Amino acid sequence: MSFDLFTCCTKADDEKYIHPCGCPTASLQFQSAEKDLFLDGFIEFENAANNVYKSSPPKKYLKCVNVYDWTITCPGWCTTYVLKYSVVSDGVRQITFDSNGNAINPPSTKIERYHNPYRNCDGSISITYFYRDFSLTSNTFVQSTTLNSLQVTYNASCAGASGYPGTDTRNRSSTLSIENTEQDAINRQSAILGNENSSLWSTRSTGYYFTYRTCAYTINCSNLIIGLKYKVTPTIRKRTAINGSSSGINYGTFEDVEVTPYTFTATATTETIDDNGNPIDVDLVQGYQYEVTGATIEKV
Repeated sequence: MSFDLFTCCTKADDEKYIHPCGCPTASLQFQSAEKDLFLDGFIEFENAANNVYKSSPPKKYLKCVNVYDWTITCPGWCTTYVLKYSVVSDGVRQITFDSNGNAINPPSTKIERYHNPYRNCDGSISITYFYRDFSLTSNTFVQSTTLNSLQVTYNASCAGASGYPGTDTRNRSSTLSIENTEQDAINRQSAILGNENSSLWSTRSTGYYFTYRTCAYTINCSNLIIGLKYKVTPTIRKRTAINGSSSGINYGTFEDVEVTPYTFTATATTETIDDNGNPIDVDLVQGYQYEVTGATIEKV
């Protein structure tokens, strides 16, 4: 009479088996490292009237160059009359990061407003300062990374009064460069270590949030019989993971992932399955969550 050594796992009546034993088991240990990220930077420009829209998913940039030159003269009214706007400082604005990956925002562009009053022609001047992030006006020509106002010189009536012609010269623009990519954000940010049983790299739709989590596992097998060959199969499933405009993630439906089993012949009553001494990495694919739900063990 032959006996299946694994039937003892039922433990219905140990005495009727020649080789009473405990069930072979396969348990999992997990290591994870998570980064919940937000893309910092200057937002792309939009102008629906010119069919210019943000990228999909939207991008951000670390550098913004602001040009703001605007001069109005009115010699017909007063030879000394000038109204002039120009950049004083921080025309080039660039975001930097500290050692923890936190954004350090530069100051806004400082604009000087020089005004020589046109009614008394006494040569007195008034200088004031104000700050601008972008040169947003009603007259703009836009690309997603460049915003230009009218860059022309033309004759105009001073202060709307006919008979006093002058010049109105404008050169105002904001140009974005140095894209802050997701990989840049991943590289800068420190991870929070944990024991999550899934990897996650959510993709962005309309917002700037996303999660990047790595996961790895080790399988510990016990109650083995020396000389028997075993097959261990992790059970893994995946689903889509998409971030909307906020930090929340919209998940799809789970589907099973085909996994190649690990096989070995027991040389001891325990066995550790890993990757040459390191935990086994769970697949990490942008737009998906991969979850390890367990592992089965059986003799071959």
